[in-house]
Amino acid sequence: MTGQQADAAYHNRQVSASIGIVDNDPWALNALASFLTHAMPDIRIRWAARCPQQALQLFTANSVDAVIVDMSLGDIDGVALTKEIRLRDSHTPIMGITAFPLEDYAKPLAQAGAQALVGKDDPGVMAGVLRQMLNNGVGQTVCGIPFESAQQAFRRLSRRQQSTDTLTAKEKQLIELCAQGKTSECIARELNLSAATVNNRFARICSKMGVSNRMQMVASYLTDGRAKH
Repeated sequence: MTGQQADAAYHNRQVSASIGIVDNDPWALNALASFLTHAMPDIRIRWAARCPQQALQLFTANSVDAVIVDMSLGDIDGVALTKEIRLRDSHTPIMGITAFPLEDYAKPLAQAGAQALVGKDDPGVMAGVLRQMLNNGVGQTVCGIPFESAQQAFRRLSRRQQSTDTLTAKEKQLIELCAQGKTSECIARELNLSAATVNNRFARICSKMGVSNRMQMVASYLTDGRAKH
């Protein structure tokens, strides 16, 4: 087969999945796109973005079967971008990639709604996990952290977002005081309430937000970007 024939065969290949890639390093972006299209002949790179804003625009305008997101993207990191995509979409799987230790990102990325995480140092493993995610909807457990399907993550994040949106100004004030490390007794003195009243209000807030304790309450509130900095 001549080089021209090989090129023709490549461009005429049967495509079963289209992919979007986000990486702010142009060399890494091109290298990853080139590797994946040759290692997985049945996929097509539909779009490639170098920043989160461009990625969101392309994702909205061009549907894909999966998105690959680098974790280091500058002002808005890959975890935040993943969550933004997941809140907009309930079915497209997202795979995070990173050159840093996987344990740095496994838990926050899973919480943000991704379906897989792999290191950038082993393209072969990356292709295998991408294939697994495309076939099964979710990748393998990483550092003991399991990943949800896109649908499960979307439902969880949507419920949390809705519950946070219904918080009253006084409830937000209590959470922010708790986030500062203040105890019920300290908050009670500051707001001229009894400690029992403060505890009861925290219990109602936790129930409303669907969390089990104050630590989860604060983490959920901060993650959803509702705290005032």
